[in-house]
Amino acid sequence: MASNTPLTWTERSVLRSDREQPYLCIQDVVVFVRDLDVSKRFYTQQLGLELLTEQRLPTGERWIEVAPPDGSANLAIVEPKPDAPEYNLIGGYRWVLFMTEDVDAKYKEWSERGVHFLVAPETPGWGG
Repeated sequence: MASNTPLTWTERSVLRSDREQPYLCIQDVVVFVRDLDVSKRFYTQQLGLELLTEQRLPTGERWIEVAPPDGSANLAIVEPKPDAPEYNLIGGYRWVLFMTEDVDAKYKEWSERGVHFLVAPETPGWGG
């Protein structure tokens, strides 16, 4: 459940204590946006990601963190102030790739939730 209390890094990460080797995981992928409220609705209501936290940084920037159901990585969505250098990164080249066992089912689910795709799923030439 979302709260204004910052989560510690161990609460936000998927740490697998059953491994003998030191873990390595993705903590956050950061995406800068103009409207955090619109982005929050998109990532939680349309994509179905879990809202982990919602905060205001000491700099005044607002941010949320969301994660897919398996919690494999966190996505930090940040609304920088207009005078911040990060503001110029909004809408820039940034890919966030999702993997699922059933691409067609996820495409149908997300389409029904109002997600717009440029093209329907197709098998790439390399067979992925």
